[in-house]
Amino acid sequence: MNINWRKGMAIWRNRLYLYPPPDAMPHTSMFWVATGLVTLLALLFAGYFIFYLTGRHDAFITSAEDLGIMDQAIWNTIHGHLLQQTICNATSDTNCYSYNGISRFAIHFEPILFPVSLLYLFWPNPKTLLVIQSLVVASGAFPAFWLARLRLRNELAAVVIALLYLLYPAQQQATVYDFHAVTFTAALLLFTLYFMYTRRTVWLFIFAILSMACKEEIPLVILIFGLWSMLFQQRWRSGLALALLAIAWIGLDLLILHIYSPSGHSLLASRYSALGNSPIAIVKSILLHPVGILRVYVFEPFHLLYLRILLSPVAYLPLLAPWIFVLAVPSLAINMLSSEANMHSGFFQYNAEIVPVLIFATIEGIVVVLWLVQWCIGRLQAVRHRQETESLEAAQPKQTRKIRWVQLVLLLSLIHIS
Repeated sequence: MNINWRKGMAIWRNRLYLYPPPDAMPHTSMFWVATGLVTLLALLFAGYFIFYLTGRHDAFITSAEDLGIMDQAIWNTIHGHLLQQTICNATSDTNCYSYNGISRFAIHFEPILFPVSLLYLFWPNPKTLLVIQSLVVASGAFPAFWLARLRLRNELAAVVIALLYLLYPAQQQATVYDFHAVTFTAALLLFTLYFMYTRRTVWLFIFAILSMACKEEIPLVILIFGLWSMLFQQRWRSGLALALLAIAWIGLDLLILHIYSPSGHSLLASRYSALGNSPIAIVKSILLHPVGILRVYVFEPFHLLYLRILLSPVAYLPLLAPWIFVLAVPSLAINMLSSEANMHSGFFQYNAEIVPVLIFATIEGIVVVLWLVQWCIGRLQAVRHRQETESLEAAQPKQTRKIRWVQLVLLLSLIHIS
């Protein structure tokens, strides 16, 4: 009985082991041409958004909420007042506490703003934030390209995936809407996914920490990354270490929010008051009433529209790779369970952290489709092989070339649809 149980566990372990160490690809001339194209696309993206966003600011189109808030908090930080902000709309905001203002740590935990504030020593201007945000987001084209190249084994297809990332509507909405630290995660989480996939542990932890420093909910994403790595890469030590680091960061989040918030928790917690008055109560409501939660927060028409806005730009391909799409569940849940309609509208900064997972899941969706086509062609070949005569078998090399062309055309078609 014990031997059969071990055999069964070994079988399921092998089935779940989807991501062994990737096979390296040589740096051919095509690789350098593709890298040049991605660099050009990233520079064009950054240049356009720097010009557009700074032009908006010069035209007085940017808002006190949130660019004014971020500028004030960062300027105050380098002048001895830790992330202090006083700008607040008392008629609609839930985070207005007093006319004397409050530390931003009472609302969000964004320690990455400390290194960002050092830039104000050289250029104390809101445009600094818009420029650095555009550059960081543009850099995400490179891990998108590297990841797609390894998975699709095709440089030109990988360039198209990098372009898809740069043109992704949810990412551009986050980039356009003033400055937010969480918008950095559009690129930082893609770097994290790439280094997790390629098993570069040091870089994985560096970018995981940078990502978690952007907003208090990102440790939940990193926690899922660590568990995913343990399950699908069998990287037990690094995956567990990543998960434990995320849990420790969550504890630090809660401690800082408790210290700086006059209510003992984030002043935005009221957005989830319909589910409970504490994180434990919210989790309890979700576990005890899953059907009601799905009916109210997922299958409701406005929430379904939100999912369509996120998935339609990539032709719903992420749904073909649910083992990747699941990495976006924490962020989707935070947005869809909120009473703040903007969070599940498909606009603003709230979806920046979801885009990297959608890009990875799109790549895997294409891999799945190509594998299915190859499997079907292989089955057809096997049937024909049994039926054909020796004279037809002599034409096999020509048939193989046709199959390769079919695969290439299918790959380009899927990317075009995305």
